[in-house]
Amino acid sequence: MNTRYLILSVFAPLTVLCLGSAYPWVAADEPRLFELIIVDMDQQPIPHVQVEIRGNPRAQAAWVVEGVFKGQVRYGSHVLTNQDGRLKLRIPAGARPQFKIEAVGYGPYWAEWTGELPDKFTAELDPARTIGGIVVDAKGNPVAGAKVHPSVKYKKRPGDSRALGSGVALTTDERGYWSYSHLPIQSSSFTVEITHPDFKSTVTQLAADTFELRNGQSPSQSVTLDSGIAVHGKIVDLDGQPVEGALVRTKFLNDIRSATTDSAGVYRLLGCDESTAKIVVSAKGKATDMQVVNIVRDMPPVDFKMQPGGHVRIRVIDEDGNPIPQARIFFQGWRDARFQYFEFDHVSQYADEQGIWEWNEAPLDEFQADICRPGGMQLGHQPLISRKDEYVFSPPPMLVIVGKVIDAQTQEPIKVFEVVPGVRSDPQNMNWVPQNILVAKDGTFELKHSHDYFAHLVKVQARGFLPIESRDIKSDEGRVELTFELQRGKDIDMRVMTPKGLPAQGARVALGIPGSQISIRNGDIDDESTYAERAVVNAAGRFRFPPQTAAYRVLITHEEGFALFDSTEAERMDLVRLTPWARAAGTFRVAGEPQAGVTMSLDSDSGVHSYGDDVPNVFTHSETVTDTEGNFVFERVFPGPGHIRRAVLRLVGEGAKEVTSSTALPGEFRSKETTRIEFGLSGIAVVGQLLPIPGSDQPTPWSFADVAVQPTLGPGEPPYPDNLDEGQKAKWLRQWLQTPPGTQWREANAQANRDRRTSPRYTATVDRQGKFRFDDLPPGSYELSARFWEKSDNGSLAWTPFTIPAHSQEPILDLGQLQLK
Repeated sequence: MNTRYLILSVFAPLTVLCLGSAYPWVAADEPRLFELIIVDMDQQPIPHVQVEIRGNPRAQAAWVVEGVFKGQVRYGSHVLTNQDGRLKLRIPAGARPQFKIEAVGYGPYWAEWTGELPDKFTAELDPARTIGGIVVDAKGNPVAGAKVHPSVKYKKRPGDSRALGSGVALTTDERGYWSYSHLPIQSSSFTVEITHPDFKSTVTQLAADTFELRNGQSPSQSVTLDSGIAVHGKIVDLDGQPVEGALVRTKFLNDIRSATTDSAGVYRLLGCDESTAKIVVSAKGKATDMQVVNIVRDMPPVDFKMQPGGHVRIRVIDEDGNPIPQARIFFQGWRDARFQYFEFDHVSQYADEQGIWEWNEAPLDEFQADICRPGGMQLGHQPLISRKDEYVFSPPPMLVIVGKVIDAQTQEPIKVFEVVPGVRSDPQNMNWVPQNILVAKDGTFELKHSHDYFAHLVKVQARGFLPIESRDIKSDEGRVELTFELQRGKDIDMRVMTPKGLPAQGARVALGIPGSQISIRNGDIDDESTYAERAVVNAAGRFRFPPQTAAYRVLITHEEGFALFDSTEAERMDLVRLTPWARAAGTFRVAGEPQAGVTMSLDSDSGVHSYGDDVPNVFTHSETVTDTEGNFVFERVFPGPGHIRRAVLRLVGEGAKEVTSSTALPGEFRSKETTRIEFGLSGIAVVGQLLPIPGSDQPTPWSFADVAVQPTLGPGEPPYPDNLDEGQKAKWLRQWLQTPPGTQWREANAQANRDRRTSPRYTATVDRQGKFRFDDLPPGSYELSARFWEKSDNGSLAWTPFTIPAHSQEPILDLGQLQLK
């Protein structure tokens, strides 16, 4: 499918927690000295860098042994390194410091540790470029006060595979200008979200070269904000009287829109997106209510008749029946699976000193919440509904797993080892969480868990030893003591060389086992959606993983090439030589005109991918943005067949964010070569309109519709006799396929299916009237189909043939109205 999705990953057991950090921690007994050194890529110190120290407790001036304490800020404390880029701290026992580093001219850096803090750490910052632009309205006037959020990931210390965004928020000045000086130099593009109360929020991907500010120049490239759609309505009570001061809210991406009703009960939400959205209304003494609506221009009012508020009372007690003060009631769901947290985020979530929590404006239908015990377990997704009787919950204490790890042969403690936490969401589904690995030493470890999964597990692994897994551990077991006796085994220990025969220092390595996931984005391992153990090749060109008991795959990425091999191959090799990347380039045009700022995507059929329960799941994705001349480049391409296309942004639950078409053109990408793919050099436009299912009285969610076109290939339908029902057709086809004509048809149809994999592909999104348009289709015979990728009960259109004449003089072919069935 020629689409680009914004999806919350559900592969790993990620949960929004009630309490602090999700990382296990073993506190030291005594204060310790810690030295942070900040250098550039050439290992030269960067002087006087401002570092923000976050964590609990907050850093104090007394911590600083070397450097300058500047004071406390919202989330932590600011300190300055000295002339040599050094900061020396005396860290109190139990402190959990996190270091946010932002130096002018360098990309952002984040450092924290899940286990014991080292004595010294060197943070190597990447050089950065300054980017900037102008935010304007549809008439080209500057928009002041717009919030600009560039999406930039922190660089992190080796071994930390989490994806953390810098969360920067910039504000445009009276000229509409904004700038940011920390985009890593290797970033060819970046995503930016722009919001303003009077305009529709926008998320767009921009080319770094186009928006770069060199030598102190002012911004010149602009991003235009649409005024969006105003949603209005009236809110009354059961007697028809206006409800004044009601809070009305909706959300688009990360942008929350809100309004309050006036004395007539009327509200007006500005800058709304043309999409499916929730409108949530709350008022004192009234039941919180919601409607899911399709927002379109000139839409009718969205009115509410509010009922008296629902009453929910919760008492939270410990195992002895004592109240648990400040227990948190953490909302997790209401009416559908896509609860976005804004629906109830204005409601107090904490019980009082008697462990009592009450809500007098609760909805009248069921909602779900986690019941969270401070310093203890949280009971997940408890169903709640308005009623007279109070709910009583008794979350158990925190699960504490204490382990002893010894050499099975010598019975001596293992000096250094890793503890991999795992969770079982139900009896059949289990996932390891390698991004939360705890590095422990001297044969002991302690893990603390506060979420009540079906079961928790622990895997212990160490260099030179086979890994070992624990039994299922229930969430309410309190304190569990385990002993692991590790058997000796052979490490996965290899050298990696570049195609030129040099050590591939800095290459990133992922170890995939059955059930794990490796995601490759733009030719590099994507931390944000990779759930597998990782390593970095050292200066000598080596990497190492502990021994494995299951089959595995290793994937390596480097700026000069890649490697992929499985455990069978690994047993016979010590040296890995990287395969050089292929490269792809071209120009994106529509009707012959180059298009700037278009996101292009490359879909690889190279054989790197794998999917299944008994193999690691490996996915690749590559995107880039066209420059001012419509040119695009993919620098790291897996050799083999694939397609390049215009990416179309789709959001789960909201559908397509733009009405456009996408042509996926095939290419054969060869190592060390550049393959050029050119778009829009010839062809005509094909348009049409889908009609909803006859008799439907509900609005059709057109933003979820897909229209697909493919070249007509193969022999077509078998020559079924007339007047056969489906059962008779199936019987006739089985017999006919055994005849010579049937055999020829089957072979021709198989060849057509092979040809489709290497032929152009065309898709289009649909506007709010069901209209679609394909650009630049060359002459030929085609088939068109339509379906809904969500909300499939709105019908579909089977493959429908049409032809573009070879010498057509018309710029547009209109297919007319097409009826969904």
